[in-house]
Amino acid sequence: MEKPSTILPGARALFTMILVIVLSGCATLFWGGYGDTGLSREDFEAYVEQVFRFQNRLTNEVMLLSLRSEDLNQYNDIFLAEHNMHEICSPLNEYVVKSMDDQNAGLLLMRRVERSVVPCEQAAQYVDLLLQHLH
Repeated sequence: MEKPSTILPGARALFTMILVIVLSGCATLFWGGYGDTGLSREDFEAYVEQVFRFQNRLTNEVMLLSLRSEDLNQYNDIFLAEHNMHEICSPLNEYVVKSMDDQNAGLLLMRRVERSVVPCEQAAQYVDLLLQHLH
């Protein structure tokens, strides 16, 4: 004897449709935009590019600092902060590499970028602050 289903007819289809909408990114139409910023897709992509360029510039500055300095121990705080920034920004960097290679970033990577772009910018701002104190 088959156990009767406790799910209402059509509820499974509705649940599946909602799940597809949420996972496909179409949910931004209902929940106000991308990531913690709530930006439109175009604005979010511009924001991601801006944050990428900012953290990339800081990485270059830290590299130059390490090449010009004889006593690297004095910059340990900066090196640690830059390493932390690099860890936090890794989804963003992976996304940019895939975009440059004309590869599909995929839904999961896009979600990781959405969640990490604001913390990435904050980590970059901290590195920038430490570098500014050198001058």
